[in-house]
Amino acid sequence: MAKSKYSVDNTVAALHRFDIRYQTAKQAIDAIKWIALAYFSFKAIDAIAGKITLADIKLSAVLNPQECSCYTGYYLTIIFISLLIAWFGIIYGRRESKLRKDTVEKMAFQIKTLQSVVDPNRTSSLLTSRGETSAKDKR
Repeated sequence: MAKSKYSVDNTVAALHRFDIRYQTAKQAIDAIKWIALAYFSFKAIDAIAGKITLADIKLSAVLNPQECSCYTGYYLTIIFISLLIAWFGIIYGRRESKLRKDTVEKMAFQIKTLQSVVDPNRTSSLLTSRGETSAKDKR
């Protein structure tokens, strides 16, 4: 009997090739990200190296607030904006976490089925259907 184009062996091999390409692309993107960060950091420091800038003036005002009391509203504004950004960051993080867990829960059955096709002797990781550690494993 001839092997089907969609046999389990072909599927596993295709998934393995995809995984290798995905990992390679992920590492390339990470490398590009760090190289770009280093480059732009260097360019930012190089642009102000050896020059007197407004950053020096603002820094001296922050270090000696007694010299200028007109910055009190400025400080309160900065603190308020910082807290607002932190609050939005927390809300965004919780929302993304919930969406990720919902997606994991939706795909749990499909993933379990596909993993049993690839390796029928595979044991469970004992994670919940949402991808969290089970209660008995928590310390």
